[in-house]
Amino acid sequence: GTAEALGSEPWEPTAALFVMPGGRDKPYQEKLHPRANARIRAYVERGGRYLGLCAGAYYAGNTVEFELSTPLEVHEPRDLGFFPGIVRGCVYPGFVYDSEASAQAVPIQLTDGVANKLGPLINNGSEPIYIYYKGGGAFIGADNMPNAQVLVRYPEGQACVVLTQVGSGKTLLSGIHPEIDGTLLNDKDPSYSNGTLVARLRASNLARLVLFRYLLEELGLTSD
Repeated sequence: GTAEALGSEPWEPTAALFVMPGGRDKPYQEKLHPRANARIRAYVERGGRYLGLCAGAYYAGNTVEFELSTPLEVHEPRDLGFFPGIVRGCVYPGFVYDSEASAQAVPIQLTDGVANKLGPLINNGSEPIYIYYKGGGAFIGADNMPNAQVLVRYPEGQACVVLTQVGSGKTLLSGIHPEIDGTLLNDKDPSYSNGTLVARLRASNLARLVLFRYLLEELGLTSD
């Protein structure tokens, strides 16, 4: 399987980016600890790139704190340590696995430097940018970490997307899902309990594309 290949096959020389997607973080640890994790870490340190989305972002912290004091609780150390602290969630309550019932359209805040660069491209920053969210975490203490740069915040101010320097490489870790296109979601799906979710994501789709491209460029990926 893929996990075995990451520990045994020579994937690093041809990899432009390592993507760890959303889902569940514990099975990643069970399958990738310790050998594959050590290779992922070494790949980034030597100049590689890591994109962690939701569960992939939790997985990149020193410690996962997920839904503490609930039946879903995960409170464990992790190997990669690309974010040298705690990734804590869910930021918003009511998370349900394998369901869209807990999905939200979150009006993100761009940090000043990002807003200054992207504002002219996205309605001069006058409209909220809604991004798909389901179960993501916040990066605790990110503002005080020398190797971490906060690019996006949740509406309440917690760090939502961070860029970290790891040796010669970089990681982009996101508690939201900027890769999800609202135009591809079914607005008739009853599991989207908030009827405005799909409409808000669709209205923000151009801004999402501008933001996602910017984030990938910050990670060191460019396209012509």
